[in-house]
Amino acid sequence: MRKLKTFIPNISVYKFFRIRERYILTRSNRLRARYGVMALAFGVLVSSLLLQDVEKDNQRYDSMASIEPLAGETAAENASDNDFRYASVLPENLIDLVRRTEQPDVTEDGPENRDFVIKSGQTIAGILQNAGVSGGQAYKIVEALGEYLDVRKIRAGQSFQARFEPADTGDEEGELVLAEMVMDIDPLKSVSISKSGEDFSAELKEKDVVSKTYAGAAEIQTSLYGSAARSGIPSQAIAKMIRMYSWSVDFQRDIRRDDRIELLYEVLETEDGEPVKYGDIQYANLSVGGIDMPLYRFEDKDGDVGYYDRNGRSIKKTLMKTPVDGARMSSGYGMRKHPILGYGKMHKGVDFAAPVGTPVYAAGDGVLERVGRNGGYGNYIRLRHNSTLKTAYAHLHKFAPGISAGKRVKQGQVIAYIGSTGRSTGPHLHYEVLMNGKQVNPNRVDLPVGESLEGEDLKAFKQIVKKINKEYKDRMNGMKYASSDKGEDKKKAG
Repeated sequence: MRKLKTFIPNISVYKFFRIRERYILTRSNRLRARYGVMALAFGVLVSSLLLQDVEKDNQRYDSMASIEPLAGETAAENASDNDFRYASVLPENLIDLVRRTEQPDVTEDGPENRDFVIKSGQTIAGILQNAGVSGGQAYKIVEALGEYLDVRKIRAGQSFQARFEPADTGDEEGELVLAEMVMDIDPLKSVSISKSGEDFSAELKEKDVVSKTYAGAAEIQTSLYGSAARSGIPSQAIAKMIRMYSWSVDFQRDIRRDDRIELLYEVLETEDGEPVKYGDIQYANLSVGGIDMPLYRFEDKDGDVGYYDRNGRSIKKTLMKTPVDGARMSSGYGMRKHPILGYGKMHKGVDFAAPVGTPVYAAGDGVLERVGRNGGYGNYIRLRHNSTLKTAYAHLHKFAPGISAGKRVKQGQVIAYIGSTGRSTGPHLHYEVLMNGKQVNPNRVDLPVGESLEGEDLKAFKQIVKKINKEYKDRMNGMKYASSDKGEDKKKAG
């Protein structure tokens, strides 16, 4: 306070406000009481205002934390992430506005559309009841849905849409009832549930599909599937191609770095461009060690479909070279130290290592001669192809449905699944080829080539070859032009 006396004259306050020293200080240089009271009152006023603002903030945050969760969820555990995001950044008077703008178009007297996602532990009936549907109606809806879909197999993540309309009774204004529900079964099919009086009916809806043809080429650098994926070729098309060449190419041992593939394949798509199913391969060329092996799809005059080389010879041989996809040959034909018995023993077949459950194919057309348990072979199949040629499959996990002795099977048909039954150290297929009742080396047996096209079929085939070659070339050129245009656009943008 003593310094105040010298401070005031220094800043010459009295020059601006006509204030004198005696108005503020007493004769003993103390601050007059009235100014002390005023300063205390001002401090109390400011403190009360600040506390009031804090209380309002607390009330606002409390109200934000109690925002009503989405239908079918509990407020404590499953509140929407969006609600909490809004609560953390928006003032109270805007939260409801934002939530309304995220919902589909809803009028006071009009329909309301809602999207639901089934979470772990939830049921369709429970979600509908949480949305306001009565228990009886929810049961009828699920019952109608079961006409086309097994509701017990619905998993978490499945979504469905529901449309609610105002009740046309004398109930309270604004009450909504379920009018329609739609759930997708797959990209092509969906089930629509609609209200008919007091009951609900189901209708299966299917999108229209169109067939489109695509071309692709890839140089194999790492794996076949990986190289194809980098070139935009789908894995489903590659799997079909492997099946085509399985009669003459062993993809585990024959394919090398810098080999090349070319494909012209069909894709069934919905009208909005979503792929539904991969169709037939029209043309494939596998270049192994610099040698091209083109194949063309052709349907002969009898309606039989097959793949032929450029000369009209069928790719099919009497036996497939490898009766299992994606397997590694773990043991070849010949003498070896038996992994279980521990001494040298002739191995009269070829072993293919693969995970349990990998499909095993019939190496050729024939009749199932034996299906069942066979000592150290475990689960065993022997297939008779003709009077001199048979194949055997051992250590199987299980047999394919409908496989039994006496049944006829087609080449490439799934007959069993890889396992480790019998005298086995791990999951694999033991595969044998028998000529005149004796096991022979499957890799050295001389098998005849399939039939060749003749006459009118051969002429028609040659026309198909010209057409397919032109289509493949045009589509590949179109892809190059499109890629070049994108490159020019990037340069201009740069």
